Parts: sequence; structure tokens; C-alpha cells
Amino acid sequence: MNAKSIALSITIVLVTSVTAFATPPGGKAGDAIEQMMRQSSYTTQNRAMLMAKTREAFKYGMSPDDVAAMVRKGIAGPTDARTLGRYLALCIEAEQQGLPVQPVLNKILQGMAKGVPSERIITVAVKVKRTMEAAAGIVESAEQRGLQGSTSKERKKAIETISFALETGLPAGELSALSHKAIDKDLPFARFTRVVESMANLKAAGMPGDLVVRTARQFIILRYSEAGIARTEQELMRMKKDHMSWDRAFRRMQAGFGESSGGMDGGFRHSPGSGGGHGKGGK
Repeated sequence: MNAKSIALSITIVLVTSVTAFATPPGGKAGDAIEQMMRQSSYTTQNRAMLMAKTREAFKYGMSPDDVAAMVRKGIAGPTDARTLGRYLALCIEAEQQGLPVQPVLNKILQGMAKGVPSERIITVAVKVKRTMEAAAGIVESAEQRGLQGSTSKERKKAIETISFALETGLPAGELSALSHKAIDKDLPFARFTRVVESMANLKAAGMPGDLVVRTARQFIILRYSEAGIARTEQELMRMKKDHMSWDRAFRRMQAGFGESSGGMDGGFRHSPGSGGGHGKGGK
């Protein structure tokens, strides 16, 4: 290789390196964040600190668009750099722990939009993260005991769903016990998640906790399909809307609707092949 070829190769390497270095992490969203930082009133030192935080967020898999949304609201707020850094740090911690970051992010963005004091926002966001940590513990225990079939996406959905259930006041011990029952009945991971989602919806609608748990046990013991769970949940909600007590609605669920209501597939119990009941009819 002659001197001219060597010089050309060095030039190509240098240009490629400079271009790669100049391309901000996070693609277009990362570029937008850099522009927002340059136009902000933050000091040079604080800009550098926040850019380091955003790069860390990208590294752990946080969506660049979500990071950009937080930075945009922070600058428009205006939110001081230290506080904005704390918001980002909370989201990064959630990602590092394998938790769904969206619930934490949403609480922060909602608080910022409403002008809630920063310490209150942080308190609420930390509470959400701790609830998800408790939910993750239930999921991890269930996986160790043999609840199989979870992908990373399904695992995060389960954590978020169980967190919602915990927030409605359902006891962690009951949710854990139901996961063990689901393992005994060989339910798929996604089916157990759907049971918990229905529990949370019913509890949030006002159904007493003991009836919620008993309803969930029926879903698991009779191996209701996801479609069957959804139909039953809708029927219970409808009866309550029609001024029936939760206790009466639950007892009607247990008894079924009888011949005049379309049989076992009328909403509560499901005949073989119809989307629920005794292990038949789909997952």
C-alpha cells in the first residue's frame, strides 16, 4: 500500500469516527434533546449532567421519545436541573430492575403537567416503583414455583397488572396464593395475568375483596379461558349496574344462569369448546 492509499484510509477512518461520535444516542429524539438543552437556561455543567443521564436512560432501554417528553416538560416547566435529573434517575432505576418504566414515567409527567410540587411527584413515583417491586416479587416467586411461558414482555405486563391489583387494596398474600393455585392447574402465564387483571377491575369497581378472590379462584379452578374471564367480568359489571348487589351477582355467577339464559356459555360458565370451562375451549 502506497503513501497515498494509507492517507486515504486514515481520512476515511477519521471521518467515520467523527460522524459516529457526532450522532447523538437516541437517534432523532436524542438530537432533539441536545437542541433543547442548548436552548435551555441550564448552566453548562447542568446540561452536561442531564445529557449524561439521558445517555444512561438510553443505555438501559428507556424509550428516547419518553426521555425527550420528560426533558421537554422539564425545560418548559421550568424544572430545575437537579430535580429533572432525579426524575430521570427514578426511571433508570426501574429499567435497571426489569420493571415497567411507563407507570413511573406517567406519574412524573402527569405531576409536571399539573404543576404538582417536585417532592410530591417524587414521593408518588417512588411509591409506584415500590409497588411494582412487590409485584415483581410475586411474579418471581411464581416463576420459581413453576409458572411457565413468560416472555420479557409478558413478565412486565404481569408486574404492571399485579401492581394495579395491589393498588386497589388486594393483599399480596392472596395474589401469591392464587399464583400457586394457577401452577397447580397448569395455567399459562398470560392466563394468570388475565385473572389478576379481572380481579383488579372488579375491586376498582367496588366489589368486596373476599368476593374478588373467590371469583378469581373459580376462574382458575374451572380453567376459564381469557375470553371466558372477560365475559364473566362484563356480566358481573352489568348486573351491578342494574342495581344488583355484588353478593347476589357473585351467587348468580356460581349458580350459572340456568336454561333461560343460554346455558353455561351465557356469560358465567362455559361449555367445552366455547372459550372456557374445565380446561377446554382455548387458552
